[in-house]
Parts: sequence; structure tokens; C-alpha cells
Amino acid sequence: MGYAETSNAGIAIALWTAYGLFGASFLCLFASLTLRFFRYRKERKQKRLEAIWRPVIYAVVSGEIPTDLPRLKQRDIPNFGIVWLSLYQRVRGDSAQSLLDLLTALSIPEALPKLLQSRSTDNKLIALMLMTALKDERALPHAQALFDHSYDLLSHMAAKMLMVRSPETAIPMVLSRLTQQNWPLHKINSLFDTVPSEILLLDFLSQAIATAPQSHIPLLLDIVHTQAEREFGAIARNALARFPDDADIIITVLSLTISPHFTPLARTACRHENTLVRRAGITAIAKLSLDDEQLVLEQALNDNDWLTQRCAATALMSLPTMTSTKAQTLLNSLPEGMARSHLLEAMYHKGWLLPDSWQATEAV
Repeated sequence: MGYAETSNAGIAIALWTAYGLFGASFLCLFASLTLRFFRYRKERKQKRLEAIWRPVIYAVVSGEIPTDLPRLKQRDIPNFGIVWLSLYQRVRGDSAQSLLDLLTALSIPEALPKLLQSRSTDNKLIALMLMTALKDERALPHAQALFDHSYDLLSHMAAKMLMVRSPETAIPMVLSRLTQQNWPLHKINSLFDTVPSEILLLDFLSQAIATAPQSHIPLLLDIVHTQAEREFGAIARNALARFPDDADIIITVLSLTISPHFTPLARTACRHENTLVRRAGITAIAKLSLDDEQLVLEQALNDNDWLTQRCAATALMSLPTMTSTKAQTLLNSLPEGMARSHLLEAMYHKGWLLPDSWQATEAV
């Protein structure tokens, strides 16, 4: 009797589990079909709008402004904006101005502030992009509020608008976010490319170098090198004056500079206690083609780090005055070991040593 009751309970549980799985599957199917339906309807609506407005927009670009424009409903502005922006971003001069005049003729600027407050992130983005094209100052407070939005494209667009219209406000806001993960260096540099005044940007960067925390200096130097390479040397010297012993700053300066003014720094770096700094110094000597520093590179062949030895061997082969005869003489002066192997490898890559002779030399 007890066995039968247990069996019936198990069957009931199995049935209810099956019903639950069936119900969940049905809900998933219903949700999928609903989403497909709304997506299909949205795409169909977009195609209808494009069929009406794309010929009009192309006619405007060609200078043939229609006298009787189609009626544009306010709810269709985001879809119209997609079509309009796709062409506006590809034209310049009178054609771009004609497109801007079209927005005014359709009374779109009056509707954009309300669209900018929409719950839809996509609508906010379209509104912000249209207001940026129109240079509409009403968008500036909204752009500041959207500066750190979780949607990266919207955040970037807000920052770009501020950078163009109010760089005095935007530059410090961007610099204060240097170490945030959602503000990578390439994003910051792309924003600074839009600053109207290079002098203004350089003033802010110089001030940041003079006041920023030590951990921010390498990133700032990278930005200075990208945005104002001619001023990099002077600003880098200011950074080194503040933090003369910081390994990251020394590495950054040596990796970016092509100025012989930093020769003493490269020479000193070759004897630094930090392995990465030593490699940066060796690479800088090779990059600057400093033949007078050959002895420094020869000493680096005996470094206790094998990657630094390889770096020194490669640097030696890149010196302008280095010849195959000099390289062979140097090779003969080295005892067996990693330094000799690295120099052999560098000579082989230079074309001064054939594979057979390399093997024979190593076998001796």
C-alpha cells in the first residue's frame, strides 16, 4: 500500500514538472514571436519612411529643394533622423548646410529637447546627434548629464558635443576620468581631436601634468604625444622634474621620444635597477641611433635578464656605424653563453650570418 502511494506521488510530480516545462516553453515561444512581430513592424515602418524621405533628402543635397515637403509626424523623427544622419555624415559644405536647412523647414529643432528626455536610449542618441549637427546650445546641460551614461555610444556623443561647443567644460571632465575603464585612451584621444583650439587643449594638459597624481602622468604624456607632439619634449621634462625616479614615467618618455635631448636619460636608464626601464633605455638608444653609446649596449649584453640581453643585441645591430666586421669582432670577444647566442641571432636577422655558419659558430 505504501509503495503504491509513493508511486502515485512520483507520477504526480513528474506530470506537474512536465506541465511546468511545457508552459515555460510556450511562454518562451510566445515571447520570441512577439519580439519578432514588433521588430518586423519596426523594420517595415522604417522602410516606408525611407521610401518617402530618402529621395527628398537626396534632392536637397543636389540643390533641388522640394516646394511641397511631405508631412513628418513627431513620432517618426527618430527614424527620419537615422536616414538624415546617414547622409549628413558623408557630405560637406553647401550640401551639409542644405540638409540643416531641411531640419529647420520641418520644425525638427523645436521637437528635439522633448525627444532628448525620452526613455528610449536610442531616441536620446538620435536627438543628441541632431542637436550637435545643428549646434544647438540647449543640448549642453543634457550632454553634461549624459557624460557618464552606461551606454558608451551615448556617453561618447555627449562628450563630443561638449568638446566642440564648450571645451573649457569638457576637457577637465575627460581628464578626471583617465583611469576609468569605460574611458579608454583611444576614446579620449578621439574626443580631443575635435577640440577647436590646440592651444587651449595644450594649456589644460600642461596644467594636468603639473598637478595630476603620479599614476596619471604616463597616460597624460601619451595624450600629449598624440595631440601636440612638438610640445612633448618640454612637457615630458616637466613631468620628470616632478617624478624623476618613477619607472612608468621614464619608460613612457623613452618609448615616445625621438629627441636627442633625452640621451642622458636613456644612458642612465640602461643601468636602472628596474628591468623594464633598462630595456626602454636600450631601445631608446637604438631608436635615436646613438653610435657613441655602443659601449653602453655592449655592457647590456651581460645583463642578468635574457630579454634585456636580446634587446641589447638587436640595438647594437641597428646602430648606423655597425658593420658585419665590427659585429664579428664583438662576437669573438664574447664568451659562451646567452649573450653570445643573442648576438648570433641578431647578426643572422641582420643578414650577416648564414644559418650554416650560425650553427657552426655555436658548435665551436
